[in-house]
Amino acid sequence: MDPNANPNRHRSVLMVWIAVMPTLTVLQLAVGDLLEPLPPLLRPPVMATLAVPIVVYALLPLLERLDIQERRMTERTRTVVHRIVAAEFLLGAITKYWPGTGPFGQDYAIKFTQWGYPPDFRFVVGTLELLCAVLLLAPRKPARFLGATGLVLVLTGAVTTHIIAADPLTQSLAAPLHLIIAAAIAIANWPPDCRHLLRPWQPAGTP
Repeated sequence: MDPNANPNRHRSVLMVWIAVMPTLTVLQLAVGDLLEPLPPLLRPPVMATLAVPIVVYALLPLLERLDIQERRMTERTRTVVHRIVAAEFLLGAITKYWPGTGPFGQDYAIKFTQWGYPPDFRFVVGTLELLCAVLLLAPRKPARFLGATGLVLVLTGAVTTHIIAADPLTQSLAAPLHLIIAAAIAIANWPPDCRHLLRPWQPAGTP
């Protein structure tokens, strides 16, 4: 079966996943405890009743609009956007590796400990941010798609962490905003052939 028989369907799957994953995470953290008294069979219908309208009426239309706007950009503008996002995460990766208090006033060894992670876990996150930033700077769509999708996963974890830690809005707002941006970049850079994801650095048409 041709893995690229219906690329629009694959893009739709990705778009729905990007919308559903953060929604379920936030709802679970926000109302999960309130649903504990309910019988187990009633909890999924209640959660679905809350999640589906958010996904269908809010997040999916937003992602569609962002996708359209990203596709309407000139190649030069698109490259500038990718470089700005990549630069942000390159700086983020550097701060994760920085010993002690970094250039932006954060000591991530302490911060990760406060969030409930081992202090060295910052190196894992920093490495992921670095790899994703490098992929965003690549000239080919499959590489940019992998980089943006990786950032979606990292940022979903960041949003979840901020919610669990009850961080103030000023510290938490950047993660969901960058999550939306990364999702739009991933959707807009969906490769024409899924098999290209296995060789993201090779030019199109390479056997």
